[in-house]
Amino acid sequence: MVSVDDSDGVAAAAADEDREVRITAANGLSTLRTGVDAVRLLIGDRDPLVRAAALAALAAVGCDDDDLADVQRALTEPAWQVREGAARALAGAAPTVAVPTLSQVLTDQHLDVRKAAVLSLTRWAADEPAAREALGLALEDGDADVRAYARHALAGRLS
Repeated sequence: MVSVDDSDGVAAAAADEDREVRITAANGLSTLRTGVDAVRLLIGDRDPLVRAAALAALAAVGCDDDDLADVQRALTEPAWQVREGAARALAGAAPTVAVPTLSQVLTDQHLDVRKAAVLSLTRWAADEPAAREALGLALEDGDADVRAYARHALAGRLS
């Protein structure tokens, strides 16, 4: 359905009872960069992996003020995948909200969540001093991947 731009069909799949289909629907809507209403429904899904995929899809379909409460709540969930999805969602939000929140996420206990925060911050590395400052702090992270992504973001945007 994604290959033929059937966004209505993909959105309808978001209601499927199989979790893998719902995850695929969230990913498909992200690829199509549409279907924000279906993505928002999936953010409330009972399955954490579906919620994680839906949150990540917000980066592509748009994370606006109506979504921020859900994203903030997701950043406190025990499942790291959901927190990672929330960090990725913030790439679709306004920098005035996203950058300070992502700066805090850089202290998450899970490296994939911190890496997602760095990747989301990369979007504003050229224009937002606070994003560059946060990326600079990520250069001191205990994980080599997090440091490498931060170094790449700063080098790519500042050279």
